[in-house]
Amino acid sequence: MIHPDLLKFFPLLVVTSLSVDHLTAQVPDREHPPELGEPPSLNLPPYSELSLSNGLRVMLMEKHNVPIVQLSLTIRTGSVMDPQDQAGLASMTAAMLDEGAGARSALELSDEIDFLGASLSTGAGLHTTSVSLRTPLSKFDQALALMSDVVLRP
Repeated sequence: MIHPDLLKFFPLLVVTSLSVDHLTAQVPDREHPPELGEPPSLNLPPYSELSLSNGLRVMLMEKHNVPIVQLSLTIRTGSVMDPQDQAGLASMTAAMLDEGAGARSALELSDEIDFLGASLSTGAGLHTTSVSLRTPLSKFDQALALMSDVVLRP
């Protein structure tokens, strides 16, 4: 039933109803798998490798038409290195890295990252632990300083 007050605002109110019998649904063919087309080709820009003076290996892939920098620091240690009586230590440690760094609390760090339009994530897998940064190119220096604090002064 339509409330009378609604009629003041909508002088012409049309209500229609359709029964399910009038609609025809297409039934998927579950007898045969769908035909697969050719997979799209993946054309990545070339990458270069270099080593810093401290021995850190750097892999660089440049795509100049996108004004974003994505940087990942990956360390070869993960949950397989957890002591037997401390399962989850690597994951917990990685999760805590961005919960305050340098002189910043967790909220201050999060606010600064958000203000830059950047994102920072940390995580641990079986064999690696990583800290990743994604930031607009124009804010790279400030965002890299925050990532450095997370890595060096958590």
